[in-house]
Amino acid sequence: MSEFRFGTIGTSMICDNLCHALEEVDRARLSVVFSRHEDTARAFAEKHGADRYVTSIDELAAADVDAVYIASPNGLHFQQALALVKAGKHVLVEKPFCPNERQAAKLLSSARERGVVAMEAMRSIHNPDVRKIHELVGKIGTLRRATLRYGKYSSRYDDLLDGAHTNIFDTRMASGGLMDIGIYGAGMTAYLFGRPQRVVSVAIPLPAGTEQLTNGTLDGAGCCLTVYENGAGRPTHVVNFGWTKIAKDELPSQIEGEAATILYETMDKPRSGHVTWRGKAVRNAGADAATSMGDRVEELEFAPVANDMVYELGDFVRLVGSVPTDASAADELAAWQQATLDSLFITDQVRAQAGVVFPSDEA
Repeated sequence: MSEFRFGTIGTSMICDNLCHALEEVDRARLSVVFSRHEDTARAFAEKHGADRYVTSIDELAAADVDAVYIASPNGLHFQQALALVKAGKHVLVEKPFCPNERQAAKLLSSARERGVVAMEAMRSIHNPDVRKIHELVGKIGTLRRATLRYGKYSSRYDDLLDGAHTNIFDTRMASGGLMDIGIYGAGMTAYLFGRPQRVVSVAIPLPAGTEQLTNGTLDGAGCCLTVYENGAGRPTHVVNFGWTKIAKDELPSQIEGEAATILYETMDKPRSGHVTWRGKAVRNAGADAATSMGDRVEELEFAPVANDMVYELGDFVRLVGSVPTDASAADELAAWQQATLDSLFITDQVRAQAGVVFPSDEA
């Protein structure tokens, strides 16, 4: 394929970032822009040098493009991606891939039937610096615990508190703290550790009186404990991830093995960290600060980029070109897709425990 032509759905900041990332990916370029509003579509197309713009999904499905990046509200992902897949388009769908695992499995099955690639745009797990963490997890001895942190205060929360509606906090858009911010923790948990056997969680609901604006129960923050068990049902390790859109999280993430502990900042885009390789454990540690002697600290080197969407985009374009003939590429794609399903398995459990229901769940 001499040129990889992209269509886009959405004109928000995240779609803007994707278009800038396209400029850094060999052979990829923006061809068609979709927005329901003609003025918005035209302006975005002109800004990024697209060939044309369209204002309906049917037009986009019929357009001469190879793949479509979908950055519409979460509640629209499944129906839009399914229509494009059935039209023979590859799709790169912004996180969360779908509102629930059932829809994600249906979408992936349809993509396989049509011979196209469907992948989640979970930028964090495609980052080479996060892959370093993944490789280290297999080297620190028997896993026991992990704590993954990610959260930030959203300006949209201020809008909500002022009595204004926002798509970021609306069950009809399949949004809220978990699906906008917590999905990073769920995705990282699935990528690093796989599917857990049990999920225990507490979600903090948005303030009483906002339900009319959010169209039902919706969360702003929470914590989730995923439990991993052996074949006999005995817990082997646990992973706790926290999320918030209504406060600021400043804690690092930590992964504990029996031989070493990984600590790093920031979960989605590592910028600093180290591995502490445990020395010899000592007795009477309560009388002293030391719990082991001869520890060795290895500093981690990261090379963050300004726009890390370039990694997911590069992987997607490469896999689209390789999967039909390369068995290893097909296996890689299957692994990314399994991580997506596993992360949505986790968020489905959290939502069920919190009583958060999306109208799009019925699609």
